[in-house]
Amino acid sequence: MLTAVSVFVDHLSYLKVVNVACDGSLFRKHPKMARLVNGFLDALSPNTKTKVFDAEQGSCVGVAFMAAIVGNSATGSSPSNK
Repeated sequence: MLTAVSVFVDHLSYLKVVNVACDGSLFRKHPKMARLVNGFLDALSPNTKTKVFDAEQGSCVGVAFMAAIVGNSATGSSPSNK
């Protein structure tokens, strides 16, 4: 999984920092998991600064975000039109 994330991060290398949200009890409750994941991503994508953080209920927020985008594209409205 981290290799796939690092490939995605490398494609975003034009950004100064890439933030990655992680949802899961292992990431949230393991005392060293955040440090290990961040360390591995730094090693796999040395040219891009990455920050992995806990996003509890991240899937719900993602679904709401996508629904808002689809709803706006269906009606032809966007934040720049308001």
